[in-house]
Amino acid sequence: METATRTIKIEIKRGAGRNLDTSMQEEAQLMSVAENITTLTLGRAEALVLFEMLADYPNQPCVEVQTPADRFALVKLHGALETALVEPFMPDYRLLVEEARLELATQAGAI
Repeated sequence: METATRTIKIEIKRGAGRNLDTSMQEEAQLMSVAENITTLTLGRAEALVLFEMLADYPNQPCVEVQTPADRFALVKLHGALETALVEPFMPDYRLLVEEARLELATQAGAI
């Protein structure tokens, strides 16, 4: 019996107002859809394992990697992010990460 591979898509909103050079802006626009959203595709199994890993995260100080499957799900997520994002290849990548962290901390009410 053949098993169909099911996938789940995760959308990532890209922040507006980034100082991208023209070629990077064009590439980012091609990779995104309306309102700067990028779609990641993960296998259903990866999504389910990641969900379970993160289910109790708000109540825990860290995410536990308990099995090789957990680690592999994270590797797959990282791979999907790596193919979807242009920022890691930009010269000011570290600054962009710090800005993103500040933005998320503000959204979370941590600042």
